[in-house]
Amino acid sequence: MTLIKRTRYRMGDDVFYFDNDAVTTKVLDSNKNELGTLQEYLFEGKTITGGSVDDIKHSGVYKVKGLSGLPSEIPSSQYSILEVTAIGNQDNPDVIFYKVTSPSGVTKEMTVSGSNQSGWTLGGVQLQNTINDLNSQVGEIRSLATGNKSSLVSAVNELKGRLDNADKANQDLNKDFSDFKINHNHDDRYIRKTGTGDSFKGTLVFENGANLAFRSATGTVPSVIRYSDNNLVFGNSEMGLNIQSKGDVYLNGQKVVTTGTNGLNADKVGGVDANKYARKDANNDWSGVQTFSNPQPLNFVVGNTRGSSFPIQFISAKTNKGNVGYIAKSDGDGIAISTDGVSEQIGMYRDRVYTTGNLEFSGGTEKDIRFGNGHMGFYFKEDANGRLGAWDWYGNRLIWRYDGDTNYMEMGEAPKWQGRRMFLQDPQPQGDVPYGSIWIGF
Repeated sequence: MTLIKRTRYRMGDDVFYFDNDAVTTKVLDSNKNELGTLQEYLFEGKTITGGSVDDIKHSGVYKVKGLSGLPSEIPSSQYSILEVTAIGNQDNPDVIFYKVTSPSGVTKEMTVSGSNQSGWTLGGVQLQNTINDLNSQVGEIRSLATGNKSSLVSAVNELKGRLDNADKANQDLNKDFSDFKINHNHDDRYIRKTGTGDSFKGTLVFENGANLAFRSATGTVPSVIRYSDNNLVFGNSEMGLNIQSKGDVYLNGQKVVTTGTNGLNADKVGGVDANKYARKDANNDWSGVQTFSNPQPLNFVVGNTRGSSFPIQFISAKTNKGNVGYIAKSDGDGIAISTDGVSEQIGMYRDRVYTTGNLEFSGGTEKDIRFGNGHMGFYFKEDANGRLGAWDWYGNRLIWRYDGDTNYMEMGEAPKWQGRRMFLQDPQPQGDVPYGSIWIGF
């Protein structure tokens, strides 16, 4: 659409007419700077794709995109319609009215007067949708359940009157209930909550899942007695349990609490942890000194064949592993000491002691092997190269000895060969001198 206008000018007595249109008609500011054509401002819309909406101060229709200062509901990537109406000075209007409409029909409006802005408010489709939502949520007055439906205020006032009446009735009821609690006397069919001498004569039955509870010092109400999974549970995880009785306590006829100051502890015996006691059916580690003062014997029952049982076994304390010796049953009815549990280095059988290896005495200065009541035996003295001999401790005399440093054997008395003796001494032999004996003197 093109606007055609005929302009008339008079020059003296002559009148001149000129034709113009909206395209060629320019819109100027107060300084006569060209802003655009009348076609843009009136019909097509002045296109603006940048800057701020606050920069637009001239009346007209604008085609805007990417303009800052517009509401967030107006898309910046699409063209929207901006209608501006300004009054006052063209460059500094007194009041400017902005109305922006998005392609989807959302309309927002704003009024600017000097430095004051009203902010963007609803308009168009969004305003209508808001009104429709409000109507939908509030509903129609004729649908009110109140008697007065002339207005919403009248209906609210009616409800206010009813609430006031209900509040007064509630106050009267509370007063009546208070008078009832003070003046009413319970008969003997009830137990009072604050009664101190009331008795319950019937059977008190709790339904499944119900508890008997007491209020704790911290304000909680933990269960004291409850029925759970076909079990009667006493106590809870918040409080300790102290069972008292005039005498012993029994469970299914068996006494479960004994006398004493330490009480009952299933993990201890006599105040000592149960795992510190030896068991007959398990391996035990004896870490303390064991003293057997009872005269009864300590019996070890062993197998019938050698090596079938090692009742006493010695383990190296240095390495905590490896067997260093055994005391076990030997052949027959004896015992054997060995390093491997098989070879029997030392054995005892009835009236004899035997060894399958070497018998060595070491350490110290003198070792004795005595027989009988200790009257006679052998000795070894560790001096110089060593001395081995036989001695009569009852008579305190030498029988014979061998010195390692002299390399000869010394006899304490004259020896006897085939019933005859050989004397090597100065005085003439006396006493037991068999016929045929030899005497060599000096």
